[in-house]
Amino acid sequence: MVSLFGSTSGTTAFNFQQLDLSMLGAYYEAKTALLTGTSLAPPRASRGPAVVTPWEQPEDTRSLNQRVNEVKALQSFINPKSDQAKLAGDNKDAKALFTLYQAYTRLKAVAELAADKNTTDASRGPLDILVKKGLSQIQDYIASAELDKLDLIYGAKSNRVETGIGLGKNRTKVIGAAIQKGAKDDPIPGIVGNEVFTVSITKSGVTDNFVIDLSQIAGPITLGSLASYINSQIITVTTLDSGGNTVPKYSARFGVESVAGKGYALAVSGLVAEDVSLSAAAAAPSLFLAGATRPVGSDATGAATLIRLDGVDGGDPTRALRETYAGVGAPLLEVEEPEEDPLNGRTNEVVEKIRKQVSDLFTELEIDTAADAPDRPAVDTAAAAVAVDSQGYVFVVGATAGDLGNEINRSDGSDVYLSKYDASGNIVWQRLLGANGTAEGFALAIDSNDNVIVAGSVDGSVDGGELFSGTDSFVAKFSNEGDRLWKQQLDTVATDEALAVTVDAAGDVLIVGHASGVLQSGNTFGGARDGYVAKLSGSSGAVAATSLFGGIGFETAKDIAVAADGNILVASEEDGRAVVRKLDAADFSNILWAVDLGDLGAGGVGGLAVEGGAVYLAGSTGNSGFGAGSTIGSHGGGQDGYVVKIDDAGASASASWTAFIGTSAGDGIKDVTASGGYVYVAGQTAGAFGGETKSGVTDAFAAKVDGVTGTTVWTEQIGGLSGYNAAAGIAFSSNGNSVLTKLGLGPGTLQISETRDVTTQTTVRAGDYFYIAINGGKKMKVTVQEGDTFERLASRINRLSLRYIKAEEVFTGDGRKLKISVKNDSEIQLFAGDGDRDALKSLGLTPTKIFPNDRLFGTKKQDGESAVSDELGGIFGFKFEDGLNAANENGAKYLLGKVNDAIAEVQRAYRSLYKDPLTEYLKSQSKPTGPVPPALAKQLANYQAGLSRLIGGGIVT
Repeated sequence: MVSLFGSTSGTTAFNFQQLDLSMLGAYYEAKTALLTGTSLAPPRASRGPAVVTPWEQPEDTRSLNQRVNEVKALQSFINPKSDQAKLAGDNKDAKALFTLYQAYTRLKAVAELAADKNTTDASRGPLDILVKKGLSQIQDYIASAELDKLDLIYGAKSNRVETGIGLGKNRTKVIGAAIQKGAKDDPIPGIVGNEVFTVSITKSGVTDNFVIDLSQIAGPITLGSLASYINSQIITVTTLDSGGNTVPKYSARFGVESVAGKGYALAVSGLVAEDVSLSAAAAAPSLFLAGATRPVGSDATGAATLIRLDGVDGGDPTRALRETYAGVGAPLLEVEEPEEDPLNGRTNEVVEKIRKQVSDLFTELEIDTAADAPDRPAVDTAAAAVAVDSQGYVFVVGATAGDLGNEINRSDGSDVYLSKYDASGNIVWQRLLGANGTAEGFALAIDSNDNVIVAGSVDGSVDGGELFSGTDSFVAKFSNEGDRLWKQQLDTVATDEALAVTVDAAGDVLIVGHASGVLQSGNTFGGARDGYVAKLSGSSGAVAATSLFGGIGFETAKDIAVAADGNILVASEEDGRAVVRKLDAADFSNILWAVDLGDLGAGGVGGLAVEGGAVYLAGSTGNSGFGAGSTIGSHGGGQDGYVVKIDDAGASASASWTAFIGTSAGDGIKDVTASGGYVYVAGQTAGAFGGETKSGVTDAFAAKVDGVTGTTVWTEQIGGLSGYNAAAGIAFSSNGNSVLTKLGLGPGTLQISETRDVTTQTTVRAGDYFYIAINGGKKMKVTVQEGDTFERLASRINRLSLRYIKAEEVFTGDGRKLKISVKNDSEIQLFAGDGDRDALKSLGLTPTKIFPNDRLFGTKKQDGESAVSDELGGIFGFKFEDGLNAANENGAKYLLGKVNDAIAEVQRAYRSLYKDPLTEYLKSQSKPTGPVPPALAKQLANYQAGLSRLIGGGIVT
């Protein structure tokens, strides 16, 4: 993930139909019935299986670091030809178990080192990579191992699977930001009492506008009194119901909601069949800044920031909003200490035997107390750009290493995210690009229909169809409601990145960046790295034209804008110099004019903005002589921000002035926008501007510059954590500051619905797939199609076998999910799709097998009823889950617990391959007579009562 500061799912518990207490109780009663005599002769000695298992070998006495270094040198955690595996001889099951035992002990060593409190997160990075490599190899081996009496599962064993994510649910209520931190009935902070706004409600194509004048509210203006007043206005519009009675026409109502830990907020409900829009009679402009913050320390995790500055039309802006947010990583759970055994210290051999068998059974069936929802830690996230649509909604693009809502990050590192907010910072929706490999989002633009276009780079694939390896430019278009309209990857032999994007008057998309090679036939590559400009169809994303520019050195096009006459302006860095060009919109190779602004002095181009015939270039420079025209202010030393004004005369241009903005420490401007004759810039500073206070190692800042004179009107330094803070993007909003934002809402139509299909709400892409095999048969492909719901996908799965598989869409608190179950004692196996076309991960599933209950519980049908099976082997699940990691101490501790459990499961599986000597001996004896010893009877009763409580706790499907 690019730094601004310089150099899928938790464990899914196993659920089952209903544990038959009588069956389980009968099993143990049968075992103890053999012991009803007052005494038993000691059992004959038994050696058990004539194999020395790997866990019976001498303990490895080498240091932890030595063992981990050995693992690092291995090509694979899996070695079926190792000396340990050879101990199994020709026994396929034992060979697989011994191979896994060796792999798990290797994984355990890595987890132990990562879990050590003295290991830093920086040192855990390589260990985390090793862990993920090992888990992947283990999962592949389990799926392909040759077995006889065993079935081994990478995850938890079950009679069904359910997607780890749902498709979400449309809202019937919109809750604003919490604005009342005090008592619910206190006056609303910041409200004067003369504010006016309009609530517009549309139903069946007819709109009514309700003017809400706060001066008409008697007494203090509280959230409750405001909601009551708005509702009293809404109900004045009436209609007739089916019985001819006069009733309110609209269902929309305002109310007050408690927001946990934050206070009280205004809410709007009753929105199912009605559109509600909000607008303020008097609105003032605001600036939105997007960037990142990171605490000091190499181990620190960065978060994205969204800042709103109000009062930007005056001389002293104020920070009205600062939100930090991040994607989330794998669930982290504390490793639980084992509870004390209530029978600890008892020596009765039979009780010890039963206790162990009950413990094993409970572990195998995953009967255990419900755990709290796992914590999901924030992971590295940064915002790169921000834009505001015509209604006042705010869009932010950036990169995250984590998941967002329903969207599971399928990348190998970071993926691109796009978020929609209202002006008060309330999230409307979020999307991940769904890239394989690593992707970063650098820029976004909004077209005349309020669609959103995102551009960046991907080292992998955005649609599963990469032909050439290496980093490619990509562009993706989304509707304002969050639908993915199209994605385009410039998949060529060249290495290239898209760094900026804009939209022309026809709605076509223009991008610029750099390329090391040709993008299309007809391009001329100058060498090293060239800048490029490309045009894509706004409707389909098809590439319409590309052009490279540059010589044998290094050129990069950093930003693009449409000039007043419709031609194209491109700002570039060329061998350390800043150059602005105007290109013919009909022929990019035709340069209309170019202005070379000089040596950047190790600085760079931050952004380009246009207003009428004025072109503004901003960035950072270490050269006090940089720029052209008159000089406004002075260079403060080191790196300073700059703004250059260029007057565009159509066929020619000249620089009017160069203004420096900075401190004596390092400063840089990352983005620029222009509106109303003023220029607004955003960036970062390591110093303190006049009248401002520094709070971090670096702070974000914004500045306003007079577009005519170049004079700085104000600077606003924005601190945060006492670490690194920076702004990467800036956007101007004409209506960002109003009574609506004081009420925790924003202007525009409240969005309550989204497209709830698989390809919109998850990172699954049309054409992604997985395989299903039934009863050991051939693998059958299940492909996700554009617009698939889980209901449609389930229907296609059921057509694979109406007799043996049941797929269905189920309703949950997270929205609709897909559930796949077995039928008629079948066995179902799920396989991942090939390469970067796998759909399972994005659905929150892993390759696994699902079995009928009799096989899961080790029972068999006898005279129409369940009885304990005496077959050897069985089904064993290692309970690994997607997202396990060793990236930090908590994650490593949780992983270590999982690995220890897996080692114990290997040993249980091995024991299942052989007859139990004690059980066989007891069966061979004549049935003793006499009463059950009181102590044993009491202990058995305790077990039975415990089982009853467990079942009474609701272990059902």
